[in-house]
Amino acid sequence: MKTMLIQILMMVGNSDHGGNTHADGNANNGNDNAGSNPGNDGQSGTDNDAGGDSNADTQSNQGAPEKYADFKLPEDRQITDEFLAEAKANGWTQEQAQLELDRTIELENSTIKDFTAQQQTQRKALVQSWVDEVRADPELGGDKHDTTMAVAKKALDTFGSPELNQLLEKTGLGSNILVIRCFQAIGQKISEDNRFVGGQSPGNHQTGDAGVLARMYPGGK
Repeated sequence: MKTMLIQILMMVGNSDHGGNTHADGNANNGNDNAGSNPGNDGQSGTDNDAGGDSNADTQSNQGAPEKYADFKLPEDRQITDEFLAEAKANGWTQEQAQLELDRTIELENSTIKDFTAQQQTQRKALVQSWVDEVRADPELGGDKHDTTMAVAKKALDTFGSPELNQLLEKTGLGSNILVIRCFQAIGQKISEDNRFVGGQSPGNHQTGDAGVLARMYPGGK
């Protein structure tokens, strides 16, 4: 009886010891698994992030069509290969590329407008300086100014043309002292007696064929 009691106690002790060992093993396995999972989860997250970036790049590139349709442009503008390459590189859709193109054209127009206004201001200042120079010239200006301009205009009307008048007016060269001096000298010549040819006085001027020969061959027979 006593022997049986000892055996039962020994069996109970072995049972408790085995259960603890098994529980500890399971706990350790759980800890090991738990320790390994975060590493796996972190790596998986990194892979997902990398995949997300790749997908984002792919989606941005997918915005650009294989070939752009015709853009809306002013008649004096043409699309450039550089712009198309930039649109492709940035993944612009047709609508985005058109919007960027409109902005570029607007900026260019504004720049051209400002440059043209600046040129006109400079041109007006230059022409005004020519006018002032003529008025201050001792031979052409002062009290002689109105007469000078009238004589020069007569020469221009006589030997000029509508195209020349338009050119002088458009460029402002009609106010330049060199041009005025030239036409003023011509005007003075034609303002004299038209019969005065080759240095002869009006009284010695011959008419008809004889007059023509005398003017062509002065002193000849």
